[in-house]
Amino acid sequence: MKNPKFIALGFIVVLGLWLLSGVFTGASTDEAELAAGISDVPSRPMLTVRVREQVAQTVSQTAAFSGKTEPARSVTLKAETGGRIDAVPARRGGRLLAGEPILSIEALDRTDQLNQARALVEQRKLEFEAAQSLADKGYQAETALAQARTQLLVAEALVRTIREDLENTQVAAPFDGFLLDRFVEDGDYVMAGDPVAEFIELNPIVIAGTVTEKNVTSIHPGSRGFAVLRNSGPSLEGTVRYVAPGGDAVSRTFRVELECPNPDGMIRAGITCDVHIPIGEVLAHRLSPALLSLNEDGILGIKAVDPGNRVVFYPVELVKADTDYVWLSGLPESFDLIVVGQGFAKEGDVVKPVKESLTDISGEPVATLKPSGR
Repeated sequence: MKNPKFIALGFIVVLGLWLLSGVFTGASTDEAELAAGISDVPSRPMLTVRVREQVAQTVSQTAAFSGKTEPARSVTLKAETGGRIDAVPARRGGRLLAGEPILSIEALDRTDQLNQARALVEQRKLEFEAAQSLADKGYQAETALAQARTQLLVAEALVRTIREDLENTQVAAPFDGFLLDRFVEDGDYVMAGDPVAEFIELNPIVIAGTVTEKNVTSIHPGSRGFAVLRNSGPSLEGTVRYVAPGGDAVSRTFRVELECPNPDGMIRAGITCDVHIPIGEVLAHRLSPALLSLNEDGILGIKAVDPGNRVVFYPVELVKADTDYVWLSGLPESFDLIVVGQGFAKEGDVVKPVKESLTDISGEPVATLKPSGR
C-alpha cells in the first residue's frame, strides 16, 4: 500500500466515480424539474390591440355606375325636294328655336306653278257650280256633275302638292336644339332623301349607362337620381326615363337613362359622369378602407374582438364609398373593431383589447404597442 503507483491509481478511480455521479445526478434533477412544470422556458406573449366600438347607421344604398351625357333627341334631317342650295343661314353648333331656318333650296318656278294651280282651282270651282245648278233644274246629267266635282278635287290636290313642295325648299329646326352638323354648303345640289344636317336636343340632357343584374330590379322609370360630372362641372338631378327590358348578352348589364333638366344647354353631350340612383336603405358601418383585410380564402372583411377577447373575422359587402371612407354591410349592429394591431392578430387568437381612448401602463399610445407578454 505504500507503493506510489497504487496510491495514484486509487486517486484516479475515486475522481472518476465522483465526476460520473455528478452527471447522473444533474440529469435526474432536470427531469424532475420538467415533470414538476418549473422549467424556465418563457410563456407565449399575448397581443395587445386597440379596439373601437362600432355601431351601425341607416344609410341610403345606391346603384352607382359610370355614364355619359347624350342628347334627349337626335335626328338626321333630309331634303324632301330636289334642287340647288341657295342659302345656309344656320351655323354648325348654333342654337335654334323650332321653325328657324337651317338652309333653303332654290324655289325656281315652283311659285309660278302654285299660282297656276290656284287659278285652275277657281276655274274648276266655277264649272262645278254651273254643273250643279243645271243638275238641280234637270238640265244636267248626274255623270256630268260627278265629273265636274272630280276635276275640282284634282285641282285642289295639285295646289296642296305644289305648296308642300315649295315649303320643303326650306329646311328648318324641328324642335328647340342645336345644329350638330351640316352636310351641304351653298351651291350644292341635293335630291329628295339626301341627308343635309344633324340636329340634337340638349334640354333635357340624358345620362346613359349600364347597371348590373343585381341592381336593375331596384330601378324603375320615375326613380330619382343624380350625376356628378367628372370635369368638375355641376351636379345634376333627374328622373330615370328608361330601363332596358333586356340585358347585354356578354356583359349581362342593363342600359339605364337618367333625364336631367339642362335649360341653358351648357351641359354638352359626350361628357363622362358618375351616376347614383338610390335603391333603398340598409344598416352599414362607416370605416376607413385601411381596416379591410383578406382572410386565407381571399374573402374581404374586417377583424374584431368578441366578448371572450377572441379575434373574429367578419366578411363584408360594400354599400358605397367616398374619398376617404367606405360603408360596409353584413356586420353585426354593434361590435368591437380592431383598429390597431389587426395585422398581427389572427382569427381565433385570444388578445388583450384596449379601448381606443386608453394608453398602456407605460403611458405609450396603444398605436405604437408591440406584441407583449402577460
